[in-house]
Amino acid sequence: MSVRSAPRRTSAPPELAADAPRLASELSAKALGIRHLAAKNARQKAEQDKQLLANRIKRLLAEQEKAAKRIEETRKRTGQIRQLRERNMQHVQAAQEAHIFLHMERELQRQALHKSRAQREQSVASARAGLWRLRAAGSAERKQGRAEVDETLREQRRAAEASAATKREIVRRAEADAAARRLREREGSLRELAAREDAKRAELVLRRQRHAQLLAELEMEELRLISSLGECQDDQRQAFLQLEGLIRMGVPNATRGGSVASESARASPLQPAGREAADDAPES
Repeated sequence: MSVRSAPRRTSAPPELAADAPRLASELSAKALGIRHLAAKNARQKAEQDKQLLANRIKRLLAEQEKAAKRIEETRKRTGQIRQLRERNMQHVQAAQEAHIFLHMERELQRQALHKSRAQREQSVASARAGLWRLRAAGSAERKQGRAEVDETLREQRRAAEASAATKREIVRRAEADAAARRLREREGSLRELAAREDAKRAELVLRRQRHAQLLAELEMEELRLISSLGECQDDQRQAFLQLEGLIRMGVPNATRGGSVASESARASPLQPAGREAADDAPES
């Protein structure tokens, strides 16, 4: 310390010399109380910031868990709807095919019955005519009548075979048309399902992007809070150092009245209190 900071006196009042240790002790106690209060406020602020960040992270984790549950429920529901739709489509297709087949079968039976009845009537008439001709004619005519009967029977067989072939062709075409229709319907259903899956996948990607953005914002907020807390601690440490310097600088100025008062101030409780304050500063 420079001696020019205060004019040196030749003598000091005895009261000032006697009160110097007490004044220094009170000043040190007040400074220590201020330091403790500032440290307590800083700790409370840090705890509040820490609790706020923990609450935000907790809410974020809860939202993430809810989103995962909703996605899982959506997937289960989609699978159930898909299975139900497939079963319904199978039932509808089976019913349609059965109806078509029954209608075709009835139509073919009706046509065959009509043709068979007409053919039977024609055959009976032809047979009767042949018999009458056989009775009326001689052996040559009987042979010719038998040939005509045989030709009539062959024509009937050819007509029956043609009818059966026509029936088989109709059934084959109906089955081919039903298979093609089922294929078209299945392809349409698959395209619709793929479009819905793409839409859901896009929505899920968008949700994940929003979730990642929210996480990034929370991380930035956490870094900002940590940086702010570090700055507060640096400011607190700097304030403690300045306060300690002021205390150390103020005591000699207040007791610089003479050599006896200066020695009394050095022997006063100020120095232990200042050392104790300096030791407490890192703990806060």
